[in-house]
Amino acid sequence: MPRRKSVQISDEDQVEQLIERARKLLPQRKLSYEADWLISGKIGSEQWIVVDDYDKQTTFEIRFDARLPDGSLLTEPKNIRLLAPIQKVAFHLRMGNLEHFYVGHRHWMRIIATPINLARWLVLNAEVFQPQRYGFRLLTDDHMRAYLKEYSHGGLANTLKLGERFLTLLHEQTKTSLSIHEIFEKRLCLDEGFIIESARWLNTQDAYVNCKDSKEQKVSRKYLERILGCSAFLFEKYPSIANIINQFNLRRACSPTDMIELTPLEDRRITKESNIVRKTMRAQIKEIKIFVSAHNHLSDEIPFLSTSVFREKYDDNLAMDGHTHLIPLEVGLDAINNAAEMIVVYGKQIVEAASFFAGEYTHLRSSTTQSRCTTIINRLAHRKRNDWHSEPKYGNVPLFERYNVTTFSSQSRTLSIEAGITFKTLQQAFYGACALLIGMCKPIRDGELHKLELNCLDLEFEGGGAVLSFALEKSGVLGENQNIQRPIPSVVARAIQLLQVLSAKLRHIYDDQSGPVAALLFYIPSFTVLRPTGKALSESLNHCIDKFCLVFDPPRDPLGNPWTIRVHQMRKFFLLVMYKHHNSDLRRTLGYAAGHIDENQIDEYTAFSHDDPECVKYESECISDLLVSLEQGQVTPDGHDGLQALYSHVCNHFNVTKVQSLSHANFIRFLNMLQRNGKYKSTVYTVEIKGSDGTLTTIEFAIKFEGLQDDQFDRG
Repeated sequence: MPRRKSVQISDEDQVEQLIERARKLLPQRKLSYEADWLISGKIGSEQWIVVDDYDKQTTFEIRFDARLPDGSLLTEPKNIRLLAPIQKVAFHLRMGNLEHFYVGHRHWMRIIATPINLARWLVLNAEVFQPQRYGFRLLTDDHMRAYLKEYSHGGLANTLKLGERFLTLLHEQTKTSLSIHEIFEKRLCLDEGFIIESARWLNTQDAYVNCKDSKEQKVSRKYLERILGCSAFLFEKYPSIANIINQFNLRRACSPTDMIELTPLEDRRITKESNIVRKTMRAQIKEIKIFVSAHNHLSDEIPFLSTSVFREKYDDNLAMDGHTHLIPLEVGLDAINNAAEMIVVYGKQIVEAASFFAGEYTHLRSSTTQSRCTTIINRLAHRKRNDWHSEPKYGNVPLFERYNVTTFSSQSRTLSIEAGITFKTLQQAFYGACALLIGMCKPIRDGELHKLELNCLDLEFEGGGAVLSFALEKSGVLGENQNIQRPIPSVVARAIQLLQVLSAKLRHIYDDQSGPVAALLFYIPSFTVLRPTGKALSESLNHCIDKFCLVFDPPRDPLGNPWTIRVHQMRKFFLLVMYKHHNSDLRRTLGYAAGHIDENQIDEYTAFSHDDPECVKYESECISDLLVSLEQGQVTPDGHDGLQALYSHVCNHFNVTKVQSLSHANFIRFLNMLQRNGKYKSTVYTVEIKGSDGTLTTIEFAIKFEGLQDDQFDRG
């Protein structure tokens, strides 16, 4: 009789199996899923009301009625074997019973969302998992490996097959002669006849909604959520599905089902597709590990999975972790010019108008409803629209006219200065302009910017200029960060003075002398009219910068998307552009301005730091982008002998065939070392980028390595 061949397992997996066998022998205790933080809701409920902060007595809502690919809701009785374990895991996680501690409701909800998406995958493969009968119980190591492999090839858009399922649905509902294979092959440039027939059918399903920012109709994301069984935000997050559904946009004028007018081909938004990054993959694996770790408490509902499943490597399918990309010169310089105009020409008027409306709103709010209060303030804004204008030397232009302010506030989204903006938007843009000027002209970190103190403007030089005092975010020892003073341009000092004046006026109106942000420079009211809560300061400031970008309307990138600016981009723009366009004599000055302790830190600033992604060497990031572009064929080998030589050296050093298979940290660290040792040299030259708004200029790097150099090296 032939003997059965034994299966070899690792010592670690064998220990896990022994522990699991012993655990099953323990008596099961019945757990009551009740806690003081769970105000309402239980296992099986559609929603939970949960305590957020006991001191502030704030709560938040968690909804579990997620749509599944079969059209049902997770909260329907037939899906209880999926819903119950998800809710029980959420309970154990909040109670601290799992291997991951509770770190706040936002992170908690992200972890909860992961098993919900895993449940969708089970439903999509119902013939294998029979989820309505078994829930998660049939999930095995091999299944999880398959899921993670699918996820590595495109995230949730791939695991849930969103693009394929949407196109398959349209193929079934239309009379097209094209095969489904032909449609898949040309998904980024679909056949016009197929689009028209599909759009006509979608129109009969009331699937279109009007776009608020253009004269178009688009397929409703809520409709797609319902028919595909996923969260609506995925349609914007993943270009692989967004590029498909955006091809079905219509001109807004067409409403009858037999009148279909597509958006012109040149106006259809097709975004560059890329693999998900390794950081995203690591987060997904971590969140699934947290979920299945609840097997210790829910052995009858959560399957046991070996830890070896989560040690698989998927780097070949993943993009390198992202970093700060250099904004084009026109975008950065235009942003500085527009911010300076807002501060110098209209800053005083914005401060006066903001304090006036805050006072009126606060007075009215104490005696009337919010709706009526807003109506009265809007009428008041119309009457006062010519009260604030620039000085005669700047043309005596009314503030509301310059920025096309049409009302104080509005229920509709304000998306462009051409269509008219609200004063609320203008006030937020003012905060963004101040932040941008400080970040562009005095390189500063995000954590340093939004934490600037109200009295940060310490000294003034004779004949103009000023000094900014702030705490260095990265110099701390045992929690004590070093306070430094750095000179700033007068326009930045002016912005800070205006922020100080506005803060004083608003604090007086709100009777706020000791609130959470009363001592900070950026005193940004909640909803522009209410006393600040102090929550999410960095997010609030970035939101204001977005509003400023909306007002000054920067050029769009080659894919038609508007450029956005972040604090770390401002820092990189100043240091890298200035440093690479001047000789080495400027190094000490730049390091001093950036807040470095000694002159050598201008190099150390851009060296690798595992704890601070902002401190990754900026030039090395640009070089790494070039090497990846060369590998992908986006940079031609002709004229790039130095870059090709450097590419070969990196591959040989790590014994790899593709640089994209390297970890981002090792890649950048190695490039840093090569530059510090003088193994390669780089110079910059300007490159024109063709976009929908014309031509933009950016800087690109030319390489010299071991006697070989790019054609543009040292030519500027």
